[in-house]
Amino acid sequence: MAKKFDMIKDIDGRRETLKLAVRIVDLWYVESWDSKRSMEMVLMDQKGDVIVAMIKKEDMGVWEEKLKEGESYIMHNFKLLKNRAQYRVCEHPFMLLFIGATSIRPQPIASIPRKLWKFKSIKDIIDGKYCSDLLVDVIGMLDNVEEKGHSKNVVFDLKDLSGAIICCTLWDSYCEKLLSYWRTCSQTSNVAIILTQAKIKPASGPWPVSLTSGSETFEEGSQYSGSSQISHVDRFMYKTVVKSVSKIIIVLEEISCVTVARTLKFNLGNDGWNYLVCNVCTKRTHEVGSFKCLSCDAFNDSPRIRYKLEIQVTDGKKVANFMLWDQDCMNLIGVSAADLRKKMINHGEDDPKCFPEDLDVILGCTWAFKVKLQGKNRPASVMRVSTDVEIIDHVKALLGQEEASFVGECVVSCPSDILPDTSNSSAMVIGKCSNASLLDVPTSSGTSLMCLSSTADDEPDIVFCMTPSKDVSAPIDDVPDIPSSIMEFDFLEDIPLAQLSATKTTKPTKSIKKEKL
Repeated sequence: MAKKFDMIKDIDGRRETLKLAVRIVDLWYVESWDSKRSMEMVLMDQKGDVIVAMIKKEDMGVWEEKLKEGESYIMHNFKLLKNRAQYRVCEHPFMLLFIGATSIRPQPIASIPRKLWKFKSIKDIIDGKYCSDLLVDVIGMLDNVEEKGHSKNVVFDLKDLSGAIICCTLWDSYCEKLLSYWRTCSQTSNVAIILTQAKIKPASGPWPVSLTSGSETFEEGSQYSGSSQISHVDRFMYKTVVKSVSKIIIVLEEISCVTVARTLKFNLGNDGWNYLVCNVCTKRTHEVGSFKCLSCDAFNDSPRIRYKLEIQVTDGKKVANFMLWDQDCMNLIGVSAADLRKKMINHGEDDPKCFPEDLDVILGCTWAFKVKLQGKNRPASVMRVSTDVEIIDHVKALLGQEEASFVGECVVSCPSDILPDTSNSSAMVIGKCSNASLLDVPTSSGTSLMCLSSTADDEPDIVFCMTPSKDVSAPIDDVPDIPSSIMEFDFLEDIPLAQLSATKTTKPTKSIKKEKL
């Protein structure tokens, strides 16, 4: 007499001679910190219950070619283990381990669903009704997608029909997949996204709960209603501390912080105002014509030009050095580095290190900066710049009035810190300055200035060895009166030559799912 099938929900650890009729609804490979590779999968029975199964490295050769995602099987005999992973894929208390006694037979079973969605409510996540070690599936409408140049991650909001909204981050291949779809569909339709096996990052201090990693699928959908629960001010302040320029220059460790400062002048370095990168991998190059990239072996007809500007800023008391990168400069100036270089050539200037007048719109203005401090003798790498008056006033209030006094203050207003104003195609007009003059913003570029930005992680992985720098923390009171023109700030102490920022080193992680996280 044939043995009856066991149901997944009835597996309680008392016996291992199981007979299961299941479908592999998900399958992936795991690589541990010591480079040991194993296989894991999610099995579903005809009642929709799921359990995780695992194959160790030494047994993968036996099973790897026999198991296919989406196929159904009759399976016998497993070793039962406690489901105590750092991040659990399902709530079942046990997981199955393939052993020598395990047997499988392919068998079409139409009654087993190919996929059964069990979405976690975004509102429940925000309200704290979740297990922090359990990966979840969520669905919602994409909103506030923040592109960061060639960064390895993308940040966006996920909003459901109730109006609940949560911040999400995707990395590596999932980042590229989402951005590729978003760029083609965001202007013509609303995009719904399903995140599967996403990790919940609990709220910490002022930072709200969020989702990270996971896989995703996309589909067009109708407009979701409801307003965002995260303001553009909170988004700018996310995961940072507020410090004045006077305090920034004495911090030696690598941290992210927000400050308000007025731009004074450009610090001159070996590269001028731009540098060249490969069109494929964006690694730095010194080739000016066609070349083969040494990093990715790609052939380039010509390198790509990107902005890199080291600026000197002040809070009215002391000065510091900030490094502005390509996307920030392009948003603030309203023209790409390549287009600006062509414009210079058309006007008869062929020296690539000559600073064009268009860059001067950056000088003499008070902005909110989100920066990553990189230690002594290295300029703080700007992660984001905001010209939004509400954000600037908010940061000033946190700094305190005594730490936010500025000489010759100039504020650029912007309708939104998140999205550009598409109603006006001309470059944003910079507001009037008091006690400081400012060059006019070019209005022929046909591009609105935006408040989006990139991170320093996009930039070349190069660090210059430098001799000890001069003290850049001299009080403003120790120097002569500040002249009325922003082009006359030469009295300030010289700042060390600009240097390229280094990208973060990749930290080894214990990945539950290499392809999912």
